[in-house]
Amino acid sequence: MLTLQKEWHQSLYKHIMDFFHLLWSFRMTNRG
Repeated sequence: MLTLQKEWHQSLYKHIMDFFHLLWSFRMTNRG
Protein backbone atom coordinates (compact mmCIF):
# COMPACT_ATOMS: atom_id res chain seq x y z
CA MET A 1 0.00 0.00 0.00
CA LEU A 2 2.77 2.39 0.97
CA THR A 3 4.81 1.72 -2.18
CA LEU A 4 1.73 2.23 -4.35
CA GLN A 5 1.08 5.58 -2.69
CA LYS A 6 4.71 6.59 -3.21
CA GLU A 7 4.62 5.69 -6.90
CA TRP A 8 1.35 7.62 -7.28
CA HIS A 9 2.92 10.69 -5.68
CA GLN A 10 5.96 10.48 -7.97
CA SER A 11 3.70 10.18 -11.01
CA LEU A 12 1.58 13.13 -9.90
CA TYR A 13 4.70 15.20 -9.26
CA LYS A 14 6.02 14.38 -12.73
CA HIS A 15 2.73 15.39 -14.36
CA ILE A 16 2.71 18.68 -12.45
CA MET A 17 6.30 19.46 -13.45
CA ASP A 18 5.53 18.63 -17.09
CA PHE A 19 2.53 20.94 -16.98
CA PHE A 20 4.55 23.82 -15.53
CA HIS A 21 7.30 23.26 -18.08
CA LEU A 22 4.74 23.44 -20.88
CA LEU A 23 3.21 26.58 -19.39
CA TRP A 24 6.64 28.22 -19.04
CA SER A 25 7.58 27.33 -22.62
CA PHE A 26 4.29 28.78 -23.85
CA ARG A 27 4.86 32.03 -21.94
CA MET A 28 8.39 32.37 -23.30
CA THR A 29 7.24 31.72 -26.85
CA ASN A 30 4.40 34.21 -26.46
CA ARG A 31 6.75 36.89 -25.14
CA GLY A 32 9.25 36.32 -28.01
